[in-house]
Amino acid sequence: MRMWLAMREYVAVVTLGIGLAVLPWSCPAEAGPPQAFATPVAPTQTTLSDGRTLVLGANGTYLESADAIRKRTPLAAPPFVGRSHHTATVLPNGRVLIWGGLDSGDHIAPGAWFDAVDDTFSSAADVALLPRAGHTATVLTDGRLLVTGGWSERLGSLTEAELWDYRTNRSELLKGELIPPRIVTAQHCSRMAAF
Repeated sequence: MRMWLAMREYVAVVTLGIGLAVLPWSCPAEAGPPQAFATPVAPTQTTLSDGRTLVLGANGTYLESADAIRKRTPLAAPPFVGRSHHTATVLPNGRVLIWGGLDSGDHIAPGAWFDAVDDTFSSAADVALLPRAGHTATVLTDGRLLVTGGWSERLGSLTEAELWDYRTNRSELLKGELIPPRIVTAQHCSRMAAF
């Protein structure tokens, strides 16, 4: 009976009762974004606490009103906000964390904040999370953000998951790996209401 134990750099083949062989194995970093990112995706749509929807994508950023007419209000977003394959997540404090994704040059876009009180964007360069694209970001009941999978320019396809606390700006790499790596290639539309 054999068991396969996968690690980032090696695969250990364990033959019970006979011995252990360690074979080199690696998941090489891609030279550029995976081909799956070549497929255009719809912008993210994030419902804010006041009922409006923040729509953010590579081709523009705007707010939609909560009424039946769905009036669109363009936002004066700074250049670093336009992206695809990102997440836009409402945190318990009402701010929206726009994380990762690809900019127009297929590079990982820097993080950004959206403040729904004054409808402004600011840099989130200080956020202690690994920059990535094609990932998921989910607010847990304790307020922390679970970020899983995706792709990184430095590491390629990611098998790691992180827990990030916006109150302390600390992240924790979770034990274990996603095998195989997960990359969200279909539109990941998170309509979450603020707490």
